[in-house]
Parts: sequence; structure tokens; C-alpha cells
Amino acid sequence: MASKVNFDDLGEVIRRSGRAIAATLDGRTIGIAGYYLDRGRVVVYSTITPELRQFRRTIVQGARIVMGMALSVEAPIDALAEPDTSGSETLLEHFGFEPVEGRTYRRPPWRRQVH
Repeated sequence: MASKVNFDDLGEVIRRSGRAIAATLDGRTIGIAGYYLDRGRVVVYSTITPELRQFRRTIVQGARIVMGMALSVEAPIDALAEPDTSGSETLLEHFGFEPVEGRTYRRPPWRRQVH
């Protein structure tokens, strides 16, 4: 589980309280993923450093963990795809997200988990 220290390591600000996990390497935080609740929906987020990008299996495992936590809320789940990368869009679509508008993706709560 991630703590404020992990967010501080990446220079990220905790937007709202929720649940998050952190990827660490040699005691340094190299990624964070989590979710928070916002007006009847779940918002998932992640920060992936260039150092973490080489560990694709870890990124997918982290996504599975966060999706499992977010699905327990049984509300629509929203996410933003990273600009200028197709990797984040592919990963979101793999987990059942559909494009809504621009970079925004949504996964309805009734959509069956696919992996």
C-alpha cells in the first residue's frame, strides 16, 4: 500500500483520500496507482516513471490489483489515458474501459472483467 512518502518521492499531490499501491525499486518509489471516489464514480490513476516502464509485467500486475479494489465499489470507473502514448489506451481497453471523450475512458460497473 502507498503512503504519503511514496507520493512525495514522485512529487505527486494526494488529490483525495482513497486507496493506492506503490512500486518501489531499491527503496525508491518508481510508480503509484490507485483510486478515489468522486460524485458517484470511481477515478483510477497512476504515475509511471520511465524507470518503471521497463517492467511491463509489474505495470499489468499493479493494474489488476487496482482494478480489483475499484471494482469492489460497484460504480462507474473513469480514467485518463496518457497523452501521446498508445500503451495506456491499450491497457485501459484490456481492462474493459471504453473511450468517452478525448482522453477520458469509462468502465461501466456491469461490464464483466476481462483478462
